Amino acid sequence: MDKTCCSLFPSTKSNVHRVSIKISNTEVECVHNCQYLGVTVDKKLKWTAHVDKVILKLKRLVDICFKLRYKLVKTTRSVFAR
Repeated sequence: MDKTCCSLFPSTKSNVHRVSIKISNTEVECVHNCQYLGVTVDKKLKWTAHVDKVILKLKRLVDICFKLRYKLVKTTRSVFAR
């Protein structure tokens, strides 16, 4: 039950604030952002949180590649020179 969560998708006119869901006497946590099949979706079915997470990962990867660019070029040259 560690990964189990619920998220409500109310219409704009409804006033649903809190719902209690229990499975085997364990209450399921209601969250604003829920991850389903690797995609993070919020209660308005927007992908903003997911896109922000992907952008952060890409920034880290680009930063690492930028810092290693000279070493990668030397390694690539030595591989193709043989």
